[in-house]
Amino acid sequence: MTQTNQDFLKTLLAVDQDVRKVVPMKRFGLDFEIKALTPEEANKIQQRSTKLSMVKGQGKTIDEDKFNYLTIATACITPDWTEVAKAMDVLDAIDAIKGKLLFGEVAYLLGEIAELNGLDKSDEEQVEEAKN
Repeated sequence: MTQTNQDFLKTLLAVDQDVRKVVPMKRFGLDFEIKALTPEEANKIQQRSTKLSMVKGQGKTIDEDKFNYLTIATACITPDWTEVAKAMDVLDAIDAIKGKLLFGEVAYLLGEIAELNGLDKSDEEQVEEAKN
């Protein structure tokens, strides 16, 4: 079935960018709520995670740990990691995440966030999903 430009436009405009998911966190006995990141949020995370290298010719590098923690802090609706940081009396959301989540929990949340943002599928899978 071939879509007309009008059908395509109608469908595109009807899709909400506010995509959310509940993620069970077994150790806490709680459900975290995460959201998909907008391109603007992803860009801001990347900018905050980028640092200039002091070594000549190396340019900019991404601090992957900072990138990952900022991704979790930005994508989590519940808990609000800024509020957790205040309650823990630590500097920021990154310190709160480091202080409360185990390595595997960080990896699990990052995987769920990636999936919610469509980063878990190949180009072919995304094309097939879009067709349906």
